[in-house]
Amino acid sequence: NGYGQLGHTGTSNLNYPKRLDDGTPTSRFGGKAVEGIWSAGQEYAWCHAVDEDGDLWSWGYNGYGQLGDGTTTNRAVPTLIDTGTWVDATRGEIRKIQMCGGGSYSSTAILTSTGQIWVTGYNAQGWHCMDNTTTLNVFTRCTFGPGSDGWSVHADNVVGSTKAVNIWYTGNGNHANLWIRDDLGYTWVAGRNHY
Repeated sequence: NGYGQLGHTGTSNLNYPKRLDDGTPTSRFGGKAVEGIWSAGQEYAWCHAVDEDGDLWSWGYNGYGQLGDGTTTNRAVPTLIDTGTWVDATRGEIRKIQMCGGGSYSSTAILTSTGQIWVTGYNAQGWHCMDNTTTLNVFTRCTFGPGSDGWSVHADNVVGSTKAVNIWYTGNGNHANLWIRDDLGYTWVAGRNHY
């Protein structure tokens, strides 16, 4: 629990189960029931949860902004993500969360019901689909390929669909790829390709 990934307000390890809510069943998540929790990151663990209203909560290691809260501060309690462009009313509901981490180099990608892809965190080999290697600390919509902010395609690609229907991370840390399936059945990929 060195980065608060257990969500209990501190960084003390626990060798027994302790209720995350510390009281009422929903007290840690703004009084709302939790519908799903995702965690990843080996020793640098971080977590995301989605509540009954579709809101996103994050906690744990955040050294590369993988929580998407606009900072690189570790969070020892679930924190509502309501910063930056993530509050876009056209975003849609969260359909899938993918997390990729090896050591401290970590990223999160989210697919929404409108076919959009939102990314945050480490990006050394360009798997954020933005034609750059800029690390992000707030969820930002991809700028190239399916799921992007207004379809755009890099000069060496043919046009596909504007809507993503599935996403996967492969590799880990500094060796990641983001795979995207569009609604026409095409598969797209970005990221590390050294091998």
